[in-house]
Amino acid sequence: MTEEIESPDGEVSQSPLPSLPRRLGMVVLSPIALFERLKQDPRIVGPLILGAVLVGVGAAVIPVEAWEEMLREQMLDAGQDLGDGFTMAARVSWVFSIFGPLVFWPLMAVITAGLYGAVFLFGFGYEGSYRKLLSVTAHALLVAALGMLLLGPVRAMTGDPSLTLSVGSLLFFFEEGYLARFLGLLDLFNLWVYILIGAGAAVVDGTRSRTEGAVVAVAAAMLISAVIAAFTG
Repeated sequence: MTEEIESPDGEVSQSPLPSLPRRLGMVVLSPIALFERLKQDPRIVGPLILGAVLVGVGAAVIPVEAWEEMLREQMLDAGQDLGDGFTMAARVSWVFSIFGPLVFWPLMAVITAGLYGAVFLFGFGYEGSYRKLLSVTAHALLVAALGMLLLGPVRAMTGDPSLTLSVGSLLFFFEEGYLARFLGLLDLFNLWVYILIGAGAAVVDGTRSRTEGAVVAVAAAMLISAVIAAFTG
């Protein structure tokens, strides 16, 4: 599907939706322009596959030994016996981290779009279609996928496959407790994604400001994080 653009002389030309690599750049540099195009021509499958591949590549650079060490620490902290199958379990975790995104990444996009569809419906009377919101979500999640790709080498160097870049990691001086857990759940790349989804939903809806959409999206994410932090102490 193409988008009609009227030229200065009054003629109407057809402008195709940008290629997937260009959309990857647009979601970072000019997301609103991208969402305006997706409103007319929503695409879902391509960005979901690309996101899964980026996440898998980011995981592939982490050595299996890092997974073994992380699993060892987790089991020892829980007072569990490592057992004979410990090494195999670590290798399975490593393989799943590379190929698992092909399954869970699209699933996460579907669930995220569904949850935010309900949030926006009650938050500001969202009137756009689920398909268009899913398209926005699939493209917004490319930011999180890029973040995981960039963190891959850092995780490999630190030997910590669970390393994230969160508000809590920046404000590391807070003592352990509820606030530290809450801030640790606020992943910076995910917050960026929530802002994009909110702004994109407003573009698709066409009756609300992009700022309003972003505020509602981030507020919902922070509320969920606050609840999780309260029950994980």
